[in-house]
Amino acid sequence: MVAAAAPAPVAAQPAPPRSGGWEASAGLGAIRLDDDFAASDDAAWRPVVSGALGWRATPRATLWIGAWRHLGDGESGPAVPAGDLPVWGAGVELAVTPWPGRWAVDPVLLFGLESVRADDDLERSAAFVGGVAARLATDSAWALEISLRNRFLTIEEEPVEGVQTGRDASLWHLGAGVSYRPPGP
Repeated sequence: MVAAAAPAPVAAQPAPPRSGGWEASAGLGAIRLDDDFAASDDAAWRPVVSGALGWRATPRATLWIGAWRHLGDGESGPAVPAGDLPVWGAGVELAVTPWPGRWAVDPVLLFGLESVRADDDLERSAAFVGGVAARLATDSAWALEISLRNRFLTIEEEPVEGVQTGRDASLWHLGAGVSYRPPGP
């Protein structure tokens, strides 16, 4: 008679994030204000700060309300390059984690809608936000995240022969942040 082999030990899987509850986030990063955003030739990466408050509805979905601000020098006017123009945005974002807790670092898909403003006379549409992130949740209430977002919007221009015209702008945002979620049940 052959003895049955003992079952192999099962590796501990990280616990998936719990659902329900508030989370606060703060971040630093860089945003690329392109030539079309402010009708300037000064397209470059500029520093940005951000903050958000989120509600984790399920382990897979968090709804965020947040704002960000480009750290320009605060001058405004028609001759100010885009890098010096104060630019900020605020809006909502849905963060979808397809496989929460499966790996040490969770991939996250980002979808949102924002209002992006600058201290100039240009009219801008709402910005559609899309992006990806990598989120490392620690055993405590803290999490670290690296993200890449694209904000796509239209800038209205003066009508030409009675026809509305505009140009598209695409703002890339590379950021790193930390979030805190109070411990709970």
